[in-house]
Amino acid sequence: MRLIVFGGIGLALLTQSNSIFIELKYKDYPNYIEAVKELNEDPDDILLQEKEQLEYDKMKGR
Repeated sequence: MRLIVFGGIGLALLTQSNSIFIELKYKDYPNYIEAVKELNEDPDDILLQEKEQLEYDKMKGR
């Protein structure tokens, strides 16, 4: 019975997109979430990398 319950929970988590975890962890920082999503769509874009780093620094208070 435990295997079915935990297996179902694990399967549900595997089918979710990666951004759901970022949204849960950084729910108070919507600008950072958007920057990460944009960066995931085009990881080679230098401007998006800088934008993500800027939002991260704002979030951390640097």
